[in-house]
Parts: sequence; C-alpha cells; structure tokens
Amino acid sequence: MQSEGPFDACFEVEFDYYGVSDERIWESSDYLREESCSTSVAPVTPSVDTSIHYVVADNAEAAATEVLSDETSPSEPVGSDITARILALLDAPVGEFQQVAPPTVIVDKANVGVAMGYTPDDCVLVSRIDGVVSRVMPAPILLEPGELGCHPGTALQDPAQLRSPH
Repeated sequence: MQSEGPFDACFEVEFDYYGVSDERIWESSDYLREESCSTSVAPVTPSVDTSIHYVVADNAEAAATEVLSDETSPSEPVGSDITARILALLDAPVGEFQQVAPPTVIVDKANVGVAMGYTPDDCVLVSRIDGVVSRVMPAPILLEPGELGCHPGTALQDPAQLRSPH
C-alpha cells in the first residue's frame, strides 16, 4: 500500500569502504531493513551538491582541430599557447556547477597531442602528426585508468597501439 503525502520511515543499511556492502543492491531493495523510528531521530534533508563538475565542451573536437590546423602556427609550437587558443574557442557549459574541462597539450617537435576529458565516455583526443590533423579514437578499454588514459600522449601513439587488445 502506497502512502499519500509525506511520512517518516527509518532504514538500516550496511556500508563498507566501497559503499553498500550487500550484493543484493543490484537485484532489488531487499538490502534495506526497515526499522522503527526513534522519537529522537531528526529528519535528514540532503544538502544540494554544489561541487564543480568538469565537462567536455560540445565543440571540443572542433576547437582543437581549428587550432591545430592553423597554418600560421609556428613550426615549433608551444603547448601553453595552444592550450590558451583552444580554451578561448570552447563553448561554456550550461550547468550552474559545471566548468569546462581544460585541454592538456603535449608537443613533440612539430607534432602535437591534445586531450580533453577524463573518462572513456567523455575523452576527446586530437593530434597533429607530420602536419595532418585528426581525431584519435582508441579502443575505449585503453582510455581506462591504468591503461593509456585520456592523455595528450595517447593522441600521439602509433595507431597500431590504439586497437583493442582483445
């Protein structure tokens, strides 16, 4: 029977270092044990999450490609200059607590690798190798922590090294 309107309910849940310790969390809500509420228990109102979340700009690939394709760039580019130029082109995020994920840049002579993002789901990699600018799309497993990751050096890897190992 569903209750109409607000009501008090108390539950007990076991946690460990990683979160809820009951494996049934993925199956159902059986891991919640309903308890009788003590009269001394005050209602809990969760605070609003005001932490900053970094997001990749919608135009991240286009901005990096535009900067790396610029024919007036010096033959020996400077990473901080490229970073600043890309940042100036990135669209601002729309969320109140969002900030644009800044590009990281690595320069190896005239070759340049650019990375924006942090996870395989949001990683944008662009490279300029021997004057050719391209989006680099490694196998997602290679962008995981402990692998190549979403780093500008990954954009400069040999394409044969970016295929799925499986």
